[in-house]
Amino acid sequence: TDEREVHTWIMEEIEKDVIRTMDDPEVLDRVADKSDNLVVLFYDKTKKKQVAFMEDMETIDDEAGDELEIFMVKVDDLHLAKRYGMFSLPAVVHYEDGIPNVYDEDTSAAEVFSWLEDQKTGSFIEKVTPVLLQQYLFKKQEYIVTLFLSNCDKNKEACENTLEELEKVDEEMDRIDILFVYVDDDSFAAKLDVKEFPGIVLFRNGEPLRFGGNVENEMAVLKFVTDLDNLLLPGKIEEVGVPLLEYFLKEVKDVFVFLYDDDDVK
Repeated sequence: TDEREVHTWIMEEIEKDVIRTMDDPEVLDRVADKSDNLVVLFYDKTKKKQVAFMEDMETIDDEAGDELEIFMVKVDDLHLAKRYGMFSLPAVVHYEDGIPNVYDEDTSAAEVFSWLEDQKTGSFIEKVTPVLLQQYLFKKQEYIVTLFLSNCDKNKEACENTLEELEKVDEEMDRIDILFVYVDDDSFAAKLDVKEFPGIVLFRNGEPLRFGGNVENEMAVLKFVTDLDNLLLPGKIEEVGVPLLEYFLKEVKDVFVFLYDDDDVK
């Protein structure tokens, strides 16, 4: 199976002393999707500071593998980096069970390792780029709650406070298999008519629904994202995972469920 092949390949690569360079988008997509814990390092090999950063990351690669069971790969193809929405380099993305989380702190090997330790031991609202959200996550997740923040590099404390206030909502979303992520991109927010920050949009199989209430009111947010009228798409059969199906079965008297196999062309 794909999972076994990827696992075997990762185990073989972990035995090596260097971080492998990846330049094939299909292979990278497959590894990111199938790996339990993967870190992708995007950088520009023509920039001395970025090359130095990668050399420092090589020194913590063994620690990350042994202590955190995290596998690392690097990408020096700028076109491939842009394909993932990485326009500012170097960039670090941690994939846990196929879900990306973009690192946005100081790019030092020690800070990255500390962040990865936190990722392994805690639960956080993942940061994604608009590209990762639309071209990657929409294919993986039926329902995605997206928090829109603005200029977190300048408003770090305000952004951190908002994320902390919504952690309980994130935990509840995990329970019913609804992904909760955040985006810091004003141009993408404008395309979705998000004019006030923080803002929330619920994507249902890619279809957006904006939250019009107070984002800081976690109970109002929770009610919005679990309201069946908001989760159901008129005229469409929703594609859901098992946890959300179980939620529907508890909340709705009559549910018609169509079960199918992705590999069955019929």
